[in-house]
Formats: sequence, structure tokens, C-alpha cells
Amino acid sequence: MSNTSLRSTINQGNIFPPVHRNPDELLQLYLNSRRRVSKPPSIYDIFKINFAKEAKRLGFNDQLLINHEANFFWTYATRQQRQQYTQLSRGVQRLYFQRDVRHYYSRINSRPYHIISSVRLIRTT
Repeated sequence: MSNTSLRSTINQGNIFPPVHRNPDELLQLYLNSRRRVSKPPSIYDIFKINFAKEAKRLGFNDQLLINHEANFFWTYATRQQRQQYTQLSRGVQRLYFQRDVRHYYSRINSRPYHIISSVRLIRTT
């Protein structure tokens, strides 16, 4: 499907105000969408999660298209529309710091790796 069809199909009433308002669910989706988490989700991250959920509900699965359209909608959002995501983001960030998930590794997206000491890498002949 083309980006114009996503743009015309998506219901802005499900994006502004955000339909998905559960901070626990949003934090979990944020953590699972990244391989390594080193900072709390931004306002735009929360918006993209909501936008992606709405796009996938409508049958759009192309992540590049979803990101492009999310950027378009965020760019042209009014200050009042963004304010709703600011309030939601504060709740998600509060949970983030309560759980201390700065070094969270998602099992879905991460591959196990082993730390090898530099001593083992040096071979003497």
C-alpha cells in the first residue's frame, strides 16, 4: 500500500488524543522495540508507538512507511495535540525510572553475546 493510502486511511481521532494510554504497556512496547535501552522514551517515541499500533491495526506492516507517515503526522501536529503525548510520556518516564531499566536487554531483539577479555585475544608465538 502506498503512503497516501495510509495517510488517508488512518483515523486521526485514534492518534490525537492517544488511544493507547496505559503507561505499563507503552513502556513494555518501547523496551521490546529496542535492542539496548540507555535512555527513557521521548515524547516522539511514545507517539510512534501509538501510530504504529494504529497502522498495524489497519493492516499496514511496512515499518519504513509507518515511520515516514508518523514523522509527517508529528511534524504537522498542533501544540495541543503534542501536549497530550507530553503528559503520557511523563507517566511512562516515571515508570522507566522506578523500574531502573536503563540496562534492560530485550530477549526478542537481542542476541546473546559473550565478553571476551583482551588477554585471550593476544596470542604469543
